[in-house]
Amino acid sequence: MIRRLRTTLDGRGAASAASRPSGRSALVWIVLLALVALTAAGVSRVKVETGVESFLPSSDPSVQRYTELARSFGGDPIVVLLRAPQAPGLLDRDVLPHVLGLEGQLSQLPDVASVYGPATTLNQLASQSQKLLAELTGRRDGLQRAAAITARKRGEDPAAAANAAVAAFDARYGPLIVQGLPVGLPTLRNQRFIDHSIMGSGGEPRPQWRYVVPDNRSLAVLVRPREGLDQAGTEQLVAAVNDTVARAQLPAEATVSGVRPSPPRSASRWTGRRRCWARSRSSRSGSACSWCPGPGGGDG
Repeated sequence: MIRRLRTTLDGRGAASAASRPSGRSALVWIVLLALVALTAAGVSRVKVETGVESFLPSSDPSVQRYTELARSFGGDPIVVLLRAPQAPGLLDRDVLPHVLGLEGQLSQLPDVASVYGPATTLNQLASQSQKLLAELTGRRDGLQRAAAITARKRGEDPAAAANAAVAAFDARYGPLIVQGLPVGLPTLRNQRFIDHSIMGSGGEPRPQWRYVVPDNRSLAVLVRPREGLDQAGTEQLVAAVNDTVARAQLPAEATVSGVRPSPPRSASRWTGRRRCWARSRSSRSGSACSWCPGPGGGDG
């Protein structure tokens, strides 16, 4: 009986001793916990770099060109919103060239990196189309002259040879020109070209134009200041943009977003939170602006 009791007590003591961690195992657990804590702290501080500078050294010419390109886009844009009383308003062929002139003047202001506007964009599209037409016309004339010269040397009819040479050219490129230019010559003086390029079939701006043509009465001009321009410089630039828009005297109400400076001297009137810069001829004689909201003005 006593022997059995001693055996039982000895077994329980051995099991209790086995369940208690030894000094070495405790040290192992402490080391593991410390490693886990250090790993978690290191992962939390990991910063993923996906820029060009993380793949190439800073002295690489590709990085320098990339930096110059990014700098050319400038900072956050100052938006000039122009709203006419009715369509086509500023997209009229007699007014759009003046919008083009305004965009050019804004691009020449100090501390301006770039200007994006509907008139400049459409004018570039027209220039590219005209260049394509000139290239095709020059190539056609070259083929015609070469065929006539060759036929004359051979004693053949030069006119017939020239006609035969351009017939194949016309068959190949004629339908392409007709399909690509269904509204006549691509110029800012061609109202059909303007409307067909910017407006969709429903009379609303095409999706790719909405960032500068929000609707059929409004235009937006984005003026990007140079990178790193401080607060004071931005305020001066906004004031210069205000004055430039005012001098343009476009038949529209203008709103200039950005840092709100003191009202420029050339501002004609305030209309709530929106500034009306345009002046009609009648306003010079003391009457209200004919296209601005308010007494004596249009509905804006």
